[in-house]
Formats: sequence, structure tokens, C-alpha cells
Amino acid sequence: MAYFNFRGLLLCFFLIIVGTSISKAQHQLGVRWDPPQKTEVALQELEQFNDIGISILEVSPPLPSAVWTKIDSLQLTVYGQLNVRYPLTYTFSSTDSVSIQQFQQKISALISQPSVKSIGLFSYGAIHRQSFQAAIAPFINQIKNVADVDIYGILSPDQALPSHELPVDFMIRELVVSSKNLDKLSVSPHPLIKGYHYIPSASLQDYLLPFKKVIEATPKSTEMPTILVKDDWLLSMLKSFPQSKSTFQSLTQKKDIVFPLPNRSIPAPKSSSSVVILLLIIWLSVGLHYRASPIYRKSLFRYFTGHQFFVNDVAKRHFRTPTPAIILLFQNACALIIGTYISVKTLTNPSGLSAFFHHLPGAATLGTSALGLGFWISIISLAIAVISILWLSLTGKQLSSPSQLATLYSWPLHINLLLITLAVVFFTSGSGTFIIISCTVCAILLQISCFIITALDVVTFNRSRRLLYLSSTIVIYVGLILTGLIWVISNNYLKDVLSLTVSL
Repeated sequence: MAYFNFRGLLLCFFLIIVGTSISKAQHQLGVRWDPPQKTEVALQELEQFNDIGISILEVSPPLPSAVWTKIDSLQLTVYGQLNVRYPLTYTFSSTDSVSIQQFQQKISALISQPSVKSIGLFSYGAIHRQSFQAAIAPFINQIKNVADVDIYGILSPDQALPSHELPVDFMIRELVVSSKNLDKLSVSPHPLIKGYHYIPSASLQDYLLPFKKVIEATPKSTEMPTILVKDDWLLSMLKSFPQSKSTFQSLTQKKDIVFPLPNRSIPAPKSSSSVVILLLIIWLSVGLHYRASPIYRKSLFRYFTGHQFFVNDVAKRHFRTPTPAIILLFQNACALIIGTYISVKTLTNPSGLSAFFHHLPGAATLGTSALGLGFWISIISLAIAVISILWLSLTGKQLSSPSQLATLYSWPLHINLLLITLAVVFFTSGSGTFIIISCTVCAILLQISCFIITALDVVTFNRSRRLLYLSSTIVIYVGLILTGLIWVISNNYLKDVLSLTVSL
């Protein structure tokens, strides 16, 4: 029985050596520290950090004077973070007086401390723009004129460095480790990148193996790269796996280390099938509608194979019920949710999406995710459909019934179901970015074109005043679309936000 208990302890709590060693761990270990409110607890944490050989702290002011004193006594190097997240050129070139005052206060609090050797000016900035480089240069000069410190910025995991030089001294890249990229984790060296933020995904928070993979993947050179871990992760590892203390110590003391790992399997990547399920529900509704409605079944293909005959049927009220049109509009709205979701997922990552909602918080009303943007597009789609049908009903004569116009307006949207299905096929296969985006854009353009197509169908029944009808419908409609398009193209702020969203 005693043997069984001892074996159980080995399986549950002890760490099993996996036999992989890392020779000459040429790294510095740092902590991204969010100090506790109680000064006594903060001082205790600093002692813990020092005990395992932590040499660098990344903190944001203000800090109590007792904490600064303790940091100085432990001879820790401080990276002072100003917490300017997702900055655009506008952020630094058009800063209001209140923001400038807060900015100056943070800088003053940092440069007055001898332990502060570097200052983080921004995180996830629009570094690919020359205008951004010009905007941050005065701030960098201002800091360097009064203090001998390095200036750095933080890169998102997928953010590429620009070809032009940046005025900062170095950059820190975030490394987000998940079950999907754990086995293929690679880090390309760059002379400007001197450190990395280790960020395990939620499912990997309690595992040491991802950290080991990061240590192996980060490039080693004469200048030791810095690995910065979050304070709560480090403290939880020390508490859950006391043996990990020796690992951290050997890492910081440049010894040959062997990573002891818990005998636990890494959770498998979760594949989201919600997009496929929603698409199947849409097609199931199409099948049920086709089976249950004889009128819909007879007219489904007639719009495309005998278009004028279909329009005449609608005009003569042979097609009376608005139910198929209503169903089609909602099916199209759901399809656009899918198209928007997979397009956003294809073009952006979580950092880019966070930047988008940071600068356009109104868009976060329905959630700060790609799905939230999909809901917005679907609502706009339904709103455009309702407005278009009412608009056409007010200007038409022979075809003025909302039910008739809704039928003519909605029938081309069958094509959108095919376009989004094609996009989902390529999305689930993990390829075809151009096709995914093209299909979604074409689906949106088709929705916009439905007003024009319907107006052209209606005008064939207006033998008189055709020019007046076209002027009151298509001409005004196209004018509104062009006005909106010109506003978007000329809106530099919106272009900067979208550019940053895609680049992160």
C-alpha cells in the first residue's frame, strides 16, 4: 500500500525528467510585473524573483517609493512601460493636452529612477508607416535628451518589421504559444529584436512544456535574448511545481539545464466547427423551404432561366406570398455572418482585432470578436433590404407592392449562398485566402446591387416617365454609394485603423 501511494505521488505531483537538455542557456529571464496593491506583498514577490535569478522587471508607473528602494537594493534592471497600446500616427501627432500631461508624468516617474534602463514607448504600433516613425521621433528625442535610456516597442506575434529603420533601440516580440503552434514553433532572429514576451494560451497556462519549447526556439547569440514571463504565471509555476525553481535558477545562471516536466499530455487543439454547422443549418432551411412550398419550388430556378417570365409572374401577382422573400433575406443575413467571420479570421489575428475595437469602440456593441462584426454586417444587410424595398415601393406604379418588390429583390441572393459555401470550403481546408475574401466581397456587392437589379426589372413596366423613375432610384442610390465610398477612401483615420488591424 505504501508503494502504491509513493507511485501515485510520482504520477500526480513529481516531475519526470524527459531527457532533453539545453546547453548553455543563453537567456535572461524577466518578469512582466503587475505589483500587488499591498506594499508588503510586493516586496515579498520581489524577493521571490531575486531568489530564482530574475534580472529584469517590466513595470508601469506609478510605484511606491518603498518598492523602488527594494528594486534598487536588489540591483534589478527595470523596463518602464508607458502602456501606449495600438498607437497610430494620429496618436502621437494629435495628442491632446491632458494625454500629454499624463504621458509626461509617466516619463518623469521613470527617468527619475536609476534602475530604469529602458522605456517602452508603445505596443503594437503602426510601425509600417513612415508617418508613424516621424511622429514618435520627437518623443524619443525628448526622453533621450534628459536620460540615458534605451527606447523600445512591442511587436504582436505576427507583426512584421518594416524595411525602413525605426528610431527605437530595440523591439520585444510577443510569443503566443497554443496547442496549434506548439510543435512547429519557430522564431526568426532579427538584430532589432532583443526580447520576447512569453504568452501561453489559456489551455496551456498550467504547463511547463510550452516554456521549454520557447527557450529552445528563441535564437541564441552573443547578446542574450530576454524572455519576459507574466508574474502570475511564474508564481503559479513555483507554487504548483516547486521543482521548477531549480530550472529557472539554472536558466538565469547560464548553466546546462534539464527541463523536468509533469507527466501530463498537452491538450489537443480545438477545431471550431460552428461555421460549418451554421452553413448546414442554412442549407437545411433551404431544403425544408423547397419541400414545403410548391410556389418556391416552381420558381426557384425560373428567375435565372426565364427571368422576364419570372418578373411577369410577380407583376401579375401570380407570386403573392412574401414568405419566400423573408426567408431568403434571413438566409442571406446568416450567410453574410459566416462570410464576414471567416474573412476577418483570415485577414487578422487577435491582436489586430483588438486594435480595431480599441480605435472603434462603437463596433464592439455586439462583441469584440469576428462574430460580432458578422452580426453587424447581417443587421446592415437586413436594414439595406428593408430600406430598398420601401424606397422602390414608393417610386413604382405597376410594381409597388412591398411583397412583389421583396420577391424580386431577394431572388438574386441565392447566389450568395453558393459564394459563401465556396468560401467555407476553402476556409476549412486552411487555404485560398484570395478566394475566401473574393467570395465574401462579391456577396456584399451582390446585396448592394440587388436594388439596381430590381429597379431595372421594375422600369420595364413603367412605359412613361422612365427617366424620372431611374433618376429617383438608381441615380440617387449610386450617388449615395459613391459618396460613402469617397468618405471611406478620404478618411485617413479609418484607413490607419484598418491598416494597423491587418498588419498586426
